[in-house]
Amino acid sequence: TLNPSLPSSEIILALNKTQADEDEDDADTAITEDFFSLPDYELSGELLARIDQTLTEERHRTYRQLPLQRVKVADAAAIELIGKLFQCLLSDPLLPTVIKTLLSNLHVTYLKIAILDKTLLSEPEHISRRLLDLLFEAGSLWVDEKDLKHGIYPDIQVVVERILNEFSGDMRLFDQLVDYINGRIDDFKRGSEAIEKRTRNAARGRERLDIAREKVSPKIAERAKKPHLPSAVKDFLRQAWTDRLIFILLQQADSEKSKEWKEAMGLMDKLTRLFDPEH
Repeated sequence: TLNPSLPSSEIILALNKTQADEDEDDADTAITEDFFSLPDYELSGELLARIDQTLTEERHRTYRQLPLQRVKVADAAAIELIGKLFQCLLSDPLLPTVIKTLLSNLHVTYLKIAILDKTLLSEPEHISRRLLDLLFEAGSLWVDEKDLKHGIYPDIQVVVERILNEFSGDMRLFDQLVDYINGRIDDFKRGSEAIEKRTRNAARGRERLDIAREKVSPKIAERAKKPHLPSAVKDFLRQAWTDRLIFILLQQADSEKSKEWKEAMGLMDKLTRLFDPEH
């Protein structure tokens, strides 16, 4: 008689044992605050190679606990596809090494989900797929490996820790975590948009300042070049009065037609005439 197919529950038990047997002191894959102080040489290709080897060993360790001839083809395929998914994650050039390391902790959990629910592999909108995509997006855009505490890394760490500590098959946890990380992504997007807006405004401000300075400089130079003017008056025109005229020009589009501009120009001319021996 043919051996009956192995129930998915038996594979889940094997995966639980694999997870429980992992060395808690493994610095390569443990979630720890030590990431905030890891030297650069630790965040290297060697580290990623060790993590890849660790993930491969997790799958092999699981298989060794099972009668392979009874493992359903669909379950074996799910295990291998999740392995490929995490290998792709580790090789992506956009993702910082610390995020690759952190997300690799989810390997066994995602193996469990794939065994319990095969739609994980076929449905892009599966809640666990959505969460992984969001973590990938967040890690790619808002993590600075030199300043982990001030980017989104601590939030991704919270998500990973909650999955490892709380997930027992209830996918509602992933709904909560998608909402959480979406909120944090929105916060960072708003912050980035505000910075971009300030940057654009600053650039426009510098451009307007340069244009105003180009208009004012020849008018000041024309008057300050008169030989009869004392040095103190020339310095006053080149500094304080230049700033005054630039300030007026920056107030509105047609500042040169304004009463304030005309008065400032008139006062400058009166000042220069005071020291003109011909007047």
